[in-house]
Amino acid sequence: MTILFASKFIPLSEEHIMHKLPPESLIRTWVWMMSEKDSPELMQKGRQNLINAFGSMQKAIEYIEQKANAGEAS
Repeated sequence: MTILFASKFIPLSEEHIMHKLPPESLIRTWVWMMSEKDSPELMQKGRQNLINAFGSMQKAIEYIEQKANAGEAS
């Protein structure tokens, strides 16, 4: 399945379609936002985006760790 976004086709994996998870690049951006110690607003927004996407921070962490471990196994 692909989605037309800003005149660009973006393929979606089955995982994203089935679980409605955000793309990995967006998750990485939110994690980066949380690391910005000089901007509490940016940190909070990144945290809230992860919670909104995964339901809880714990589930977000588990997903990120699972993806990291899968990458090491490849």
